[in-house]
Amino acid sequence: MSGRFLPPDHSRGDANTIGGYAAVHSRPAAFEGSDGMSYSVEIVVDETEIVGRPFGAYLLFMRWRRDRLSRVWRQRRRGARDRWRNDAQ
Repeated sequence: MSGRFLPPDHSRGDANTIGGYAAVHSRPAAFEGSDGMSYSVEIVVDETEIVGRPFGAYLLFMRWRRDRLSRVWRQRRRGARDRWRNDAQ
């Protein structure tokens, strides 16, 4: 729901971490990058097909233009994911 305001609840976590910020503020973390653009970041979890490691996580970054969302991309920890696959084989 856009435009809603919920006061932060600092009893829910440490707002200085990505997951804690989301818990405290009930929304993904946002920040200004070194390029001056606005970004949002969220932790996303997916199921895997790897025995013994049923879940994998990655960070979802969104870069915003001044007027609207410009690009979305997923930064996956491919090295870790490849290691899990190799270990499972």
